[in-house]
Amino acid sequence: MRKTANPLLQLRSQLRGAGPRPTDPGAATVRGTVHDSAVLAGLVVLSFAYPLQRAEWQPFSPEIFVALGAGVSLIYGAVMHVRRSAAALVASIYSMGIGLVLGGMCAYLEREVAGIWSLIAVAPLAVFLVMLWLYGIVLVSPSRRWLMIVHGVVGGLFLTFLFSVVRHTAHNRLPTMVDAPVAQIAIVIAVVLLAAFCFQLDFSTIDRGLKVGAPRRFQWFCAVGLVTTQIWMFPELVNIATHLHVRVRDADDDDELTPGEATPASTTTGGNGNGPPPA
Repeated sequence: MRKTANPLLQLRSQLRGAGPRPTDPGAATVRGTVHDSAVLAGLVVLSFAYPLQRAEWQPFSPEIFVALGAGVSLIYGAVMHVRRSAAALVASIYSMGIGLVLGGMCAYLEREVAGIWSLIAVAPLAVFLVMLWLYGIVLVSPSRRWLMIVHGVVGGLFLTFLFSVVRHTAHNRLPTMVDAPVAQIAIVIAVVLLAAFCFQLDFSTIDRGLKVGAPRRFQWFCAVGLVTTQIWMFPELVNIATHLHVRVRDADDDDELTPGEATPASTTTGGNGNGPPPA
């Protein structure tokens, strides 16, 4: 092979031997990853809307959708790592299960505060865009140690949430990690920060996979990671917003009742309030 001193031609020859090129039909691409992420996000939205619409039609127990969606997402999340050739189908079913979980939880919380979930829906997207911008300007660069720390914290939060589920099952309540309001706010902040770190890991994984010419099914794994990271902070954000709204509403109700608490004696005594009521 004839050598050349042109640096552009040298770079081109190196890329030819580095593996599948981004234009290879069998390789993952950024556009394909964005497309698959949009498909999974659409499936989440569709399955999320069904429990909410069902709650408007007739009363039902939203815990059924939470349990059904959690079972489906856990099963197919595990199957996806075994049957990688069927990543597209398994990822789609997994996303619909996640949507049922979120829809059931929001249908339950709608009983306390109508429309509270719509106020929080933009928060995960905002965190995603901010972390994508930070990753794009190379302000945050995840390392292997960072990866281990984030995975450890995610596992700890999952075990804490699982314990909360078991503890609240007998009381017919949707789970919260802790009951104290201050602790709930701290947990929500930790979840948002952890999700932001997970976004950085997702971006780094996609970047490395595209550089080495990962196969097309790699797009679905990346899409599942992005969608899961966006929505796993959503339940706690909605939950804490509902709790805060209910506490403020109860405090306002108490303030409205306070001026009338000094006059009930006139209704339990006589007409002038100085003796027992007339027989």
